[in-house]
Amino acid sequence: MLRAVLVLCLLLFILCCWTANACECQASFATCKEVRVSDLVFIGTVELIEPIFLNRWNGTNQSAMRSLNDAYIDAQAHPSAESLHQLKDQYLALFPGLDEREKKQVRAADTVQQMASLFYSSLDRGMRVHLKVKTLFKQGDDDDKKTISDFLDVWTTSGDCGYDFHIGETYLVYANEEEGADYFFTSACMRTKRLSDAGEDLAYLYFYKNQPEESSRLEGFATSDRKSQLAIDPMHEPAGIGSPVAGVILQLTRRLPNFWRGWAA
Repeated sequence: MLRAVLVLCLLLFILCCWTANACECQASFATCKEVRVSDLVFIGTVELIEPIFLNRWNGTNQSAMRSLNDAYIDAQAHPSAESLHQLKDQYLALFPGLDEREKKQVRAADTVQQMASLFYSSLDRGMRVHLKVKTLFKQGDDDDKKTISDFLDVWTTSGDCGYDFHIGETYLVYANEEEGADYFFTSACMRTKRLSDAGEDLAYLYFYKNQPEESSRLEGFATSDRKSQLAIDPMHEPAGIGSPVAGVILQLTRRLPNFWRGWAA
């Protein structure tokens, strides 16, 4: 009975990753806006996903997870320096992508409870996706693309808001730098997608990369609602527009009509 309870405690977080509620995104952006708000935009082929057991589409066996589970149970039932050392070894084997700071935390842990805390923290961070770069469109503020990397890593959660990458597939990736950290993350709420599904995005990105002076795009809306005319919507969310006007023919001049609100991307 004790063994079953301990196993459940260790695996509960993982089970929740696949049974979580559907992801709710705050907004969806057009390609030009997504490029502008993203820190990293590139085409890449997935070569590695770590830890692989978090990838829901991967059919790998769970032997590494069972080994960690057994080491956790043994360290709980028979506390000793040796059992804690075995638990640390199994943890590092399950999470090979840890950076030096995280590895140092593992080595410094002196209780099973601290190891459990590190385990949940690693799960919360999600998966590291290692991609071979095919085309780099944007990396930070380096508009000249001078520092092109052959490989890039992005992180994504293992829940419904994470993006389901497949090893060997090629993707158009939009990512942002995690605040206070030195890694990039992407999610299902961004425009990250398989390259084969990215035709609309690629049409804009071609001009963004090769002819940036021609890549500007004007977006806007026509409405009869006075409040919508006066409102400034920084998210540019179409669902927030009241009383949209259909069938309107607009002619752009130096001065736009009062019922038109627009913005440059």
